[in-house]
Amino acid sequence: MDASVAFSFCISTRGRTTQIGRLLESLVAIGPILRNDYEVVCVDQNITSALQGSADYYARRLAKLIYLSRPEDRGLSRGRNVGMQHASGRWIVCIDDDAWVNARYACALMDFWGYTEGPMLVVGRTVDDHGHQTAKRWPTNARWVTPCAAWACSGFPMVHRAALHQIGNFDERLGVGTYFGGDEDTDYLLRAMAQGIDVLYTPGLSYVHRSETPSDDKVSGLARGRGALLRKYYGTVFERPLRQALWRYRTDLRIKQALQQICGAEDKVKQKALILNGITEGFTEWGMRYG
Repeated sequence: MDASVAFSFCISTRGRTTQIGRLLESLVAIGPILRNDYEVVCVDQNITSALQGSADYYARRLAKLIYLSRPEDRGLSRGRNVGMQHASGRWIVCIDDDAWVNARYACALMDFWGYTEGPMLVVGRTVDDHGHQTAKRWPTNARWVTPCAAWACSGFPMVHRAALHQIGNFDERLGVGTYFGGDEDTDYLLRAMAQGIDVLYTPGLSYVHRSETPSDDKVSGLARGRGALLRKYYGTVFERPLRQALWRYRTDLRIKQALQQICGAEDKVKQKALILNGITEGFTEWGMRYG
């Protein structure tokens, strides 16, 4: 499919209505900055097609909205793949359904409007309502992403159409909605690197995202995704940098867990234990299922 707009925002969603409205409203607001040269592809994975009414409303306000009711296609990665199949943009922007954007983000995005230099993947970061760093330690300066930094920089991937066929789809065995409920973004970055595609991290692409306390199930799923990712790349050139990054991550978790135990923060201690156990479970289970 030839590109017909500059940017395609792909949203895969399930179980959220208020947050989707906030995101779509923010995309309406930045339309003039983007010269209305964009489209929104919304993949509704709710059983009841719960977002049909919102889609009808925003179809009249957005430059272009493609609404797809796909309750049979469960999981974030599957939803993104469906969305990308219907997207026509030069850039495909994967955005979480509980995030939103602002004018500063739109201005940074327009730096890529006329990009013609070939395949590339770009990742941004998340900030709070005031533009401050969220809990994750995002780098403060733009940089080319290396395998060692893939975990630290992965999030909200924006892929140039020229790179789509080289990278392929998101791995539907990874991501929210699956047993291995995380690190589908990091996997996508690594696969881009394996194809020789440059991956750029730019903090200017700041997605606003409020940190919410995740359920125990979600925490465990995200951790299993991290362990699964290491097992998936076992024996490849990415194994060593992933091992090093994971060792630092687990060491940091154990130190925090010990300090929180001293302070009596039992909920946080429990969460750290879920993460540490989940990483091991994910590594083991991925090997049993997929070798």
